[in-house]
Amino acid sequence: MGTSLAFVFSFDSLFASIALGLSGCDRAQRRKLIIAFGLCDGLASVAGLAFARPNVTMLRTLTNKFEAALGIYLLAVFLLGLFFSVKSTSSTVSWSVPIVLGLDNLVFFAGAPLTVTNVIVVVLTSAAMSLVGFSLADFFFLIARGVEFHRKFLKKVTS
Repeated sequence: MGTSLAFVFSFDSLFASIALGLSGCDRAQRRKLIIAFGLCDGLASVAGLAFARPNVTMLRTLTNKFEAALGIYLLAVFLLGLFFSVKSTSSTVSWSVPIVLGLDNLVFFAGAPLTVTNVIVVVLTSAAMSLVGFSLADFFFLIARGVEFHRKFLKKVTS
């Protein structure tokens, strides 16, 4: 399977974690979601490796449709997060993200050798990318607060 393939397929965890982090997840929920991203990707990889029979033509067709559907889904989750905090809506929305994002691992690792090491690499890579995503969301909040602080300060000084 390779570390680089696991890295590429964990970018969805990174971007989803940024969106969830910006939508207002608290720290306890973030820790649980980080674990969920890793476990969902790992379990989907095991299921895909154990049960799938690869068909290259089918995979190419599914890839395009899956990417489009995934983009729409992530946009919907992000917009829900903007309009409502995750706390005020059902937490099912945020918990569905790792499960849905694990589906790419179900399809794409078909035909690769099933080893414990491969699964551990997928789990750790996905969890690490999720952690980075939540950290980036915090960083973006700090930048936004800093810009707002400077704006208020300049307005006060120049008035």
